[in-house]
Amino acid sequence: MGFLKSFPPFNFLVFLTTISLNLILHPTIGLTDPFPGNIHPSFGMTKKIQQAKDLFDAGLYQESIPLFEDILKVIQKDDSPLILEIQQRDQIEADIRSHLVQALFHLKNYQTAAKWLENHQNPSHELILLGKAYSNNGEYELAIKTLQKYLNSHPTNDKRVQDDVLFELAQACYLSGDLPQAHQYFEKLLIAYPPRLQILSRFYLSRVAIKQNALDLALEYLNQSKPLLIDHSPLKYEAHFIEGEICYLKKDYQNALNNFMLALPLNGLKHEKWLADTLHYLGHSYLKLAKLSTSREQQKEYLQHAYDTFLKHLEIKPHDRAWLGLSEYYVALGHFFKEEKALEKAKEILSDPTKYLLTSSQKQISILKAQAYLNYPERDAHFRQLIQTSSSDLSFYGEVCYLKALNDFEEANHLRDQQKNSEAEVMYERTAASLDKAVKILLVEQPRHAAEAIVLQAKAYSAQKNEKDRRKALTALEVFWNNEKTPLNLLTDPLEVAILYSHIANDLSENELSLALERLKESIKKFPNSPSQANALFALGTFYYHKSDFAHAENCFLEMANKWPNAPLAAEALYRAAQSAEKQYKSLAIIQGYKQKILTLYPNSDIAPEAYFTYYTYQEYLQGDRQAIRHLNAFPELYPKSPFLLNAYFLIGLDNKRDRRSPEGKWLRKKNLTYAIDCFQSVENSFEELISSHKIPPAQLDHYVLVLHRAQLEKGIVNFIIAKESEEAKKQIYLEFAIDTFKDLFVKLNQSDAPYEEWIQDHQPFWHLLEENSFWLIQAQLLAEKTVDAEIVLKEMLEKYKISKITKGFFLSRLWAIQASIFMQQDNYISALDCLQQAEDAAKGKVLNSDQRLDLLIQQSLCYQKLQQMDKAILLLSKVVNDDTVSNLRIKAMYLRAEIYELQERFELARKQLEATSKKGGEWALKAKVKLEKEYGYR
Repeated sequence: MGFLKSFPPFNFLVFLTTISLNLILHPTIGLTDPFPGNIHPSFGMTKKIQQAKDLFDAGLYQESIPLFEDILKVIQKDDSPLILEIQQRDQIEADIRSHLVQALFHLKNYQTAAKWLENHQNPSHELILLGKAYSNNGEYELAIKTLQKYLNSHPTNDKRVQDDVLFELAQACYLSGDLPQAHQYFEKLLIAYPPRLQILSRFYLSRVAIKQNALDLALEYLNQSKPLLIDHSPLKYEAHFIEGEICYLKKDYQNALNNFMLALPLNGLKHEKWLADTLHYLGHSYLKLAKLSTSREQQKEYLQHAYDTFLKHLEIKPHDRAWLGLSEYYVALGHFFKEEKALEKAKEILSDPTKYLLTSSQKQISILKAQAYLNYPERDAHFRQLIQTSSSDLSFYGEVCYLKALNDFEEANHLRDQQKNSEAEVMYERTAASLDKAVKILLVEQPRHAAEAIVLQAKAYSAQKNEKDRRKALTALEVFWNNEKTPLNLLTDPLEVAILYSHIANDLSENELSLALERLKESIKKFPNSPSQANALFALGTFYYHKSDFAHAENCFLEMANKWPNAPLAAEALYRAAQSAEKQYKSLAIIQGYKQKILTLYPNSDIAPEAYFTYYTYQEYLQGDRQAIRHLNAFPELYPKSPFLLNAYFLIGLDNKRDRRSPEGKWLRKKNLTYAIDCFQSVENSFEELISSHKIPPAQLDHYVLVLHRAQLEKGIVNFIIAKESEEAKKQIYLEFAIDTFKDLFVKLNQSDAPYEEWIQDHQPFWHLLEENSFWLIQAQLLAEKTVDAEIVLKEMLEKYKISKITKGFFLSRLWAIQASIFMQQDNYISALDCLQQAEDAAKGKVLNSDQRLDLLIQQSLCYQKLQQMDKAILLLSKVVNDDTVSNLRIKAMYLRAEIYELQERFELARKQLEATSKKGGEWALKAKVKLEKEYGYR
């Protein structure tokens, strides 16, 4: 009930403040003289009556009651010593009884008050008091009957009295559970006098709406009462309490918390029930916010507030609810921070029978005990045991089945987060199956819980990803549209179901997608005050985006961001609007405008790092656009805890591998290879920090593992480049760095127990990374003259290609070419030719660039030359010379052809070939000139 049932002025005290006492008591009875008129019983009785009334007037109600009771017993005796006329006697008796009843009301002894008022031909004021006594004593049917009797017998009495009685009648109907009748009576009181009754009636109408789950209507009635509330009125506390409860039921826990804080009296009012109810909800609001928070620090803060609130609750009223709330705090603390001690403390509190007076608490105690274990198997075992022991109580049995399924569902989510996908699938399936029984029971016993169970079952089905189970999820949700027993309004937030339905249908058939879209649009219109309106509009935008209706998607995202700028998804909505604009090829100014708004309004949002990083395109970063690079260089300082930090360091490293010139050829910046190495190393360091702090989402782990390994490869390549450009000592140092880096990555990409092995083994990009790394490792080993080591890697890689039945590809071709070069160094030209042919076959399909393709022909020509097969050698060189590409290798081929002519002693042909070569440009033309001068006498 909250305040309304326990607020003292709502009953007798309200009555006394709104109606003159002479209207309640018999109008002919005075209060200063014990007896009216000339009625004078014995002096002793007069003295006793005066004494009783003096005690009453002094507020000593407990002391006055025995005297009033004695006087009434004397008056009611047939042989009473009072010599009075019947009318006079009745007047005196009514006066004394009224005082007695008032005293009993002040002491809240309504049962005794009712007994004194029953079995009398009550005057009107006593009929009202009797109805109030019944109501306060919980005898609502008798109260309703009595108060209706008064209203029927006094239809034209003073309106203030009529309104007060009607309020008592409406309140009794509400408390008896007759909500439609209560609603009807309270509606009549919306123009009651005094205004206090108008306020209280609206409060009750709000309460009726809450019980009927019409939360928007409840808030509407409550808002109607606010203009009537005067400053510093105690009723303002109650208004905040009711609004807090509405927000709590709407799962708007932050606003619930704010209102419950305002419901705590600041001016010394001491209403225990009031405070207890407020503290109960306030503590649970903190717990709910802790469960929703993703920040560990914020979770700690919310939990500490919950703890303090429950302790205060215990301080003012050590009730079952307060102990249960404190136990729930310890359970939450134990699960959030893996604290066994907290869970043991919860079990200790729950196991102390002296703390719990209500038998109804035992159900919640047993549930919390089942939850007070860290590991899933123990929780599951206790829930199973609880199911067995609760089968006789169908309502509780259904609730326990639901909670067990919820426990299974949370474990499935945990397994999925750990990438244990097959185990998670089994657990989701188990969750969905176990909810069948729970739903059937709850539909009869607790329809609202049944609705929640249906939603959970749909989530369990949809989490299994396969099409069959996703359709089962849709079928489960269909009942909200096709079954009268489970209407959408059973749910706290019906719009959530439409959103869930749309998410599930997203990957199914066009018909299912269209139906989901219509239901989502219909629900958005039907529930305009739903707290999920922002989420629904976001879901609608997502829907349009996946249907490639990017214009509608952009409009939805913008509308959502503009209407609900404080919504959790507002920043992401702007980002999705930017993506939608990109898909429509809108101007860069519009796209960057959306992202700039995110960076300005939501700089600390989760999407801000992505908005910042994608402000410029990858192409602009890779091409070294000056503004883009300056922007990128600021990223590490701005967002040091974002996964995009890895992308940023990687791109900054790539940028520093290159010299940068302006379009006009002016030097902008020379490459900085050592800084590039630092950047690639920063990728590795930052990756470990982000992983340990759980900053990389599991769904993106494969991408960032690839970036990590790619950065290691680039680090090796840069070391190799420095080695090639350096003198001996420095060359040797950097060459060793390069080889060690490549070898370490080679091991990681090959070992089955390497970190992130499942990504490496299952994803194609990592195979390409292994190919490229092997190529560079072999190159570095050959430069270091470690030919044997290089051959070992070559053999291993070529065997992998063979096992995998890979016959084409760039790196396969390059590895065959390297193997050929090794054979040529060993004068094994036949094997070299075989390798070069393999390299050429692997390169079919324009895999190699022109120089690489032509070089294969030249190397084959050299092999044939060494094998004294000059015609074949010349034929291959002619192919190179006659190729239609622009390449310096064509000039080289001309020079080599001249050398073969010389070996054949065809000097005239050699001279002509050298003359033709010398007329070209480049190093081979220069060599031809030198040769002509030295050997043919040219000047």
